[in-house]
Parts: sequence; structure tokens; C-alpha cells
Amino acid sequence: MIRLGVALALAAVAAGCGGNDSHTPSDLTVETWWNDSPSAVDQIGYQLAVDLVWGDRSQSCYPLSPNLKLHVNDTVAAPPIEGDCAAESLVLVNGFQGGTATVSLQDGDQVLGESVFDGLTPYAGATLVTPAAGQPVKAGDAIAVALPAAPADPTLAGARFYWTGTPSTVPPYYTYVPGTIAADGTTFQMTAPTTVTGTASVVIQTIFATTGNFVAASSCTGFQFCSGFPNFDMAGPLAIDVVP
Repeated sequence: MIRLGVALALAAVAAGCGGNDSHTPSDLTVETWWNDSPSAVDQIGYQLAVDLVWGDRSQSCYPLSPNLKLHVNDTVAAPPIEGDCAAESLVLVNGFQGGTATVSLQDGDQVLGESVFDGLTPYAGATLVTPAAGQPVKAGDAIAVALPAAPADPTLAGARFYWTGTPSTVPPYYTYVPGTIAADGTTFQMTAPTTVTGTASVVIQTIFATTGNFVAASSCTGFQFCSGFPNFDMAGPLAIDVVP
């Protein structure tokens, strides 16, 4: 769930620092998880919940520009705003594949605030060992994935094959495949599904050790606070082509 308590607590601090003439949110919070139920192929990936908080708006009740747009890398969305006194707006962004997330709030061509996060998906860097990246695998054959870190509990691991070649009229679905973690914790081993073939976006579902549930933004401009909450239970995604 969104750490709204953290965001609102920071907003309360910001509210005591004076007015906000530019109407830039005082707080930007981004929380990350894997999208379990994408409704379209382009939604397969991580989901980012971007929480914008105007720390002084619940008391000052000022209008916001109707031209506000939130940019997350190449995705653009309009933040939902309710009335002149709402202090918070939540935007869900689907299809994030991992890596750097650049989040900016713009009013037309003017950038009000921008934040860059590099640690929201710390285990996205899984790589194929068998077969080599770009090579197909036959149904029922072995697959090995090099993990970016050893799981905290090697007994809890499996893979989800999200099939990306489904017709547009068919919602995406996944096939679960059990697997095992090597003794040194660096490799996940499984066999390719036999019931479905085609192209798939694959994630390894496990629980990685965490070093804290908060990551600082590598840059934070315009906002007073930029907070990130990463995902610790998925590695990948990887592109795999399963052939008969």
C-alpha cells in the first residue's frame, strides 16, 4: 500500500514553511510493485504509484492549473484533482520495465518539479544463462537465469510467464512455473512451460533481502521531498520465446 502516512507527515512539515506560490507539490512519493493483473500487453511490468502532496492546499484552498501533466519517462498522465482544497493526487503508471525512472510534473511547457530514481527496481537486472539471450527455448527444456542477488529465502521461488502475443481482445495472463535456486543463490533453474508457447515477459518471483524499504532520489528539483519505495520480490523481466 502507499505510504500515505509518510507523505502526509512530510507535508505537514512543509506546510509550516510558508506559502507555495508556484503551486508545485511539496512532496513526491513513488512506490513500486509488480502489476499482477495487467489489462493490456503494454501494462505488463512494474506499476509505479506516484503520490503528489500539496502541503498547504488543504488550508489555503487554491486552484491548480488544468494543464498539469505528470511525465514518467515516456508515459504522460493527467493527475486527478478534486476541488480547490484537495491536498493529494495519486497517479498509477503501468508498464515500467525497471531501471531509471524520471518523474516530472509540468504545467504546459513549464517543469514545476522533477525527480530521478535509480533504485526502485533493484533486482530488474536478471539475465538469461540458458538459453542465451535472444535464443528460443523448446517447451519443456531447461532455463537458467542469473539473479542479481541471492534471495533471502531460496525455498520461495517460481517464475511467471506473461504471454505477450495474445490477441488484443484477450487480457494478458501468465503461466506459473516452479523452480529452484542454486546452492550459491546466484541462479534460478526451471523448465519452459509445455502447455503454452509463444513470446513471454518472465519474472522470477521470490523474496530478496532488503537493506531498507526507502530509497532516496538521485536528484530532486522543485519538490521539497522526493521519496521512493522499491520492489523486493521480483527479478526481471526477461524476454523469452518458447517454441514447440
